[in-house]
Amino acid sequence: MNGVALVAMPWAAPETPSIQIGLLGAVLARAEMPATAHSLHLEVTGFFVGKGVALEHVEAVSHQWWRVGLGEWIFASAASGDSCGDDGEYLRYLASERVPAELVVAAQRMRESVPDFLRQAAAEILASAPRVVGFTNTFAQTLPSLALAAQIKAADPQVVIVFGGANCDGLLGQALLATHALVDFVVQGRAEGLLPRLCRALLAGRPPAAEPGLLGRALADPAASVTNAASAEHTGHAAPAHADWFRPDYDEYYRRLEQSAVREALLPRTRLVIETARGCWWGEYQHCTFCGLNGSAMAFKSATAEQVLTDIDALATRYKRTEFDVVDNILDPTFFDHVLPELARRRRDQIDYRFFWEIKANLSAQQVRLLRDAGVQRIQPGIESLSTRILRLMLKGVTALQNVKLLVFAASNDLMVTWNIIYGIPGETEDDYQAMAEMIPSLVHLKPPGLVRLQVQRFSPYFDQPAAHGLRLVGPAPYYRHLYAVDPARLPDLAYAFEHDYLDGHDPERAVAPVRRALEHWDRSWSPGKHHSLRYERGPGFLRLRERRPGFRPRDILLDQVEAELYLACRTVATPAAAVAAVERACQVRLGIDEVRRFLVELSEGRLLLREHDRFLALALPLNPDADPPATPATKWKLSREPAH
Repeated sequence: MNGVALVAMPWAAPETPSIQIGLLGAVLARAEMPATAHSLHLEVTGFFVGKGVALEHVEAVSHQWWRVGLGEWIFASAASGDSCGDDGEYLRYLASERVPAELVVAAQRMRESVPDFLRQAAAEILASAPRVVGFTNTFAQTLPSLALAAQIKAADPQVVIVFGGANCDGLLGQALLATHALVDFVVQGRAEGLLPRLCRALLAGRPPAAEPGLLGRALADPAASVTNAASAEHTGHAAPAHADWFRPDYDEYYRRLEQSAVREALLPRTRLVIETARGCWWGEYQHCTFCGLNGSAMAFKSATAEQVLTDIDALATRYKRTEFDVVDNILDPTFFDHVLPELARRRRDQIDYRFFWEIKANLSAQQVRLLRDAGVQRIQPGIESLSTRILRLMLKGVTALQNVKLLVFAASNDLMVTWNIIYGIPGETEDDYQAMAEMIPSLVHLKPPGLVRLQVQRFSPYFDQPAAHGLRLVGPAPYYRHLYAVDPARLPDLAYAFEHDYLDGHDPERAVAPVRRALEHWDRSWSPGKHHSLRYERGPGFLRLRERRPGFRPRDILLDQVEAELYLACRTVATPAAAVAAVERACQVRLGIDEVRRFLVELSEGRLLLREHDRFLALALPLNPDADPPATPATKWKLSREPAH
């Protein structure tokens, strides 16, 4: 036996390579350790399509329905060797969650063919006679990985099985090791430093030394065990120094894609994956109450500008792709000073890089324009709500008007926004959602959100201190009992998502009902483009507002120079006093604040401005955003880290 096999199982996105095995493959290569990569999240896609499953159904399982455990259920019986609970009960649960019936049929077909796929996958991996097989385990990969690990162990009990990834953090990793004897070691936190030492020992046939971040039954230190306290809060979570950043190796993914049955469908949509920062700088300052994404790895660290730009160029050159998904939880604000301006320069040099990035919503117009100029085409700004009161309950650090302002800026610059409204936040009221529903008709020219009920996640403040937030945890999300054949008492330790009750008896479905109705209308009526929008165009001494939103009477509204300047002063959210100050500077006139307030209120009643108390936001998009300079300089990032009041 020789070498290491690194495996990415479904349900990672098949149109992107696994950055986890790409990075760890590069780490082991630098350590001069033999390793093979196995992008089985891609392989399974072609396999299922070959079994008559539509590609759209495979991708729906991968991208959309992880919140109901559908992808893991497909592999659950293979992982446990038996059915886990009542399949009929699980199918009824899927129906209650509005999973499309045709997708459920496709999932059942996939489940029936899983044993054949596992035999094929195990044969592929064992062909290189690895001593160590490492599985990356994030989101919906646990059961598929356990299923394949069981197949490999059955064929060769001497293979050492190692699990790592976000699903192995904290108690999750301890429980995985305690409940599944086929797992030999669990790596918690960043694996770049630890993995070469672990593999070197295992390839040499000796037990590895105990160290923070490593769980296992066969450690050299007999005092180390599955419950080693040091492993739960270990220093391995600290973000790496700049010298420890690695460029991922995606050679195996693209070789496999060339041979895949779904090559023609996926290749045009393939995107490179890159990591430029780890952790969350906002979470370090103030942890959003609902968020469990970072686990115990909240510390924020980013790569140097030189590293980021060099890696982008090198990956694009090697794989002949120009579209990137950046997997950071949040954009490093210092990138506005160096990385993004340099990417914008490269686009001016006709290098057509395109990016997806997750951002914080409190950006200025200048910063959003820089994102566009740098090639950022898709963003996920973490908006979560259009109620300032609910946003404060979430500790989001932004207001509703700031969130809408970001949507306006993004639409002005043709950035596609992925965003949701999360409901069921402890402390929300029916009045909050009634006010939100009344706001929504003003926004129908902007991209609508998804509507997602709160799911309590492990590692979030809601999970860690439920009672302090008015919650009582009931137990793991209902689908878990259909996934794991373990002692029910251990099931909560394996779960990431949990059901909950409200200590005050709050009914979130009743509260959100008016917003749900308003969003259904928004979804039906929205379409991108200038012909279904609210826009402004500027002329000499006037501004024309062109009302073309769905549900509104088409009309043009002319504003004279002073009125135009008052409207434009509200592009970045303004009080009447601030609007007066801006216009008096621009037009050399004297205005009364009460008179201006009446004018702004009149425009907000016509849904041309959005009003929150005595603050106003312009909703119209510029006809020519490039000729429309930001009303204010770029926000100072030192200030933008502070919570909104």
